[in-house]
Amino acid sequence: MKMLIITSGTVIVLVIISHVIHHASTDTRHNTTVLSDASMASARSHEFKTVYHPRSGRETVYQTFDEFGVTPKTDASVPIDAEPWRPFRSCGDFEFSEIALDAALNKAQIDSLLNLISRISEGKTNVTLKNEADLRRAWDNAAEELTPASLGVAVVYNVYR
Repeated sequence: MKMLIITSGTVIVLVIISHVIHHASTDTRHNTTVLSDASMASARSHEFKTVYHPRSGRETVYQTFDEFGVTPKTDASVPIDAEPWRPFRSCGDFEFSEIALDAALNKAQIDSLLNLISRISEGKTNVTLKNEADLRRAWDNAAEELTPASLGVAVVYNVYR
């Protein structure tokens, strides 16, 4: 018997693979074992065992090959969480934390962004950028306006040693 452990979130799936020898024949050309219909049926009695995290409160599920991976209709016994962002105080806090984490922002960057958001909500400033393309255009315009050199013009720098 072999076991394969698959984890996904809070679900741990143990896949138990049984080798049925007594009803098998060997194909020597390809070095494979061919199982008869009877031995396949007995091997598939409960091939998959799903063990949920203890805190989920869900029972262990035994499934055959045909049942495994087929998701039943939504279980009415599982309550829908009206506030799935908990333990954050608000959905916005949760979304901000996801962005900060994905962007790998450091403490100073997070504080600066939260300060900006606060000033926007108080009406002290506004942000007119709608997306990355707007930001890129603003950077390009600033570079054109603030860069003193242009093609065909020699720029001389005095370097003091």
